[in-house]
This record gives sequence, structure tokens and C-alpha cells, in this order.
Amino acid sequence: MEFTSTQTARENVIQLQFLYNNLVKGVQVKCSCSISLWLRNEVNEIFTIFTSSMIQDLISKIQKGLSDHTEFFKAKNELENWLTTTEVTLQDCGGYGDEATCKNKLETVKIISTRLPEGQHFLSLLQDTFTRVISGTPFDQQETMRSDAQALRSRWEKLKLDLKSTDGNLKDACLKWEDFKEKCDKKSRWINSTQNVLSETPKKWADLGEMKMVLEQYKVLLYTMVLDFVSKLNGF
Repeated sequence: MEFTSTQTARENVIQLQFLYNNLVKGVQVKCSCSISLWLRNEVNEIFTIFTSSMIQDLISKIQKGLSDHTEFFKAKNELENWLTTTEVTLQDCGGYGDEATCKNKLETVKIISTRLPEGQHFLSLLQDTFTRVISGTPFDQQETMRSDAQALRSRWEKLKLDLKSTDGNLKDACLKWEDFKEKCDKKSRWINSTQNVLSETPKKWADLGEMKMVLEQYKVLLYTMVLDFVSKLNGF
């Protein structure tokens, strides 16, 4: 809206300049018919000063404002597009998954981190163009521009917080997967060791009492191994 208003104002001034030039030509024709050399020179001087000092200055100011507005909206669109793309990518990295998924998501988060300077560049451009354009913007339109710039700045700050949080969660998930694999490895070694013990062929005893004693020893061993296994499972 501000961009359109500035363009319209520039077109109006150019139209006024065209009408003014026609007026000047008409007055100059009339003055040329005057017998007063002083009058002709005075009128020509006034029109020359007015044309160079007012119309041209006004056109220059409007052109400057048009250029500033163009740069502002360009910076705004670039930052908005960058934020939208980055936010969607970061959202896809949320949640958890298997070990490979967590590692892949963590790599994506690292890539996003390396692109933060690009986003900061777009934000700086927005702030710079906003500072230059706001003073020449009608008061009733300044609030909209402030609101748009502040909304993008808030999205930028939220993105950095979300990035830090996601990075921490994924690193924690990867560490838990490493811990899980280590515990699985320990359980596997324990199971293999237990199987080896249980697969040993016991000696044969003729004495019934001795056989009962060995049987009790096996019961105690089995009970101890079960308790140890349950205790370690609770550690997961």
C-alpha cells in the first residue's frame, strides 16, 4: 500500500510538472509580446528558479522515497521467505526416531545453524531500510510497517530459540541411543556367559545327597542371575 501511494504521488508530480511546463510556455509566449524587457526577464527568472528549486526537488524526494520503499519491501520479502523455509525445515527435525533418524536430523540442524548468518543479513537489511523509509511514510501507515518489521524480528528470535532446543533434544537422543547400545552389548555378553554355564555337563554323582546339594547350588545360581538381569533391565 505504501509503495503504491508513493508511485502515485510520483506520477502526480510528474503530471503537474508537465502542466506547469505548459503554463510556463504559455506565459513566456505572452511575455514575448510584452514591450517591457524587464517584465520578460523577471518572469523568466521566477519560472526558472521555481522549476529548478521546487519541482525538481520534490520529484527527487519522491524518487528517493520510492527507492527506499522498494528496498524495504524487497528486504521484507527476502527475510520472510528465508524464515518460512527455515522454520519448515526445523519443524521436520522435531520429534524422535531410531538412531539413524536422530543422527540425520541432527546433521540437518547443524546445516541450519551454518545458515544463520544469511538470516541475520536479511534482518539487518530490513532494519536498515526500515530506518530510512519510516520518516517519509505517512503517519497512518507507519504502524503497519512497524508491526510487520517487529513480527519478522519476533519470528527470527523464536527460530533461534527453537533451533537451540531442537539441537539439544537431538543430541540427548543420540546419547541415549549410544547408552542403549552399550547396555544391549552388556546384556548380550551376560546372556552368552550364562548360557555357557548352563550348557556345561554336570558331573555324575552316585551319592543322592551330593546330587541334591549340587541341585540347590544351581537353583541359587539361577535365582541370582534372574535378580541381576531384572536389576539391569530396570536401568534402561
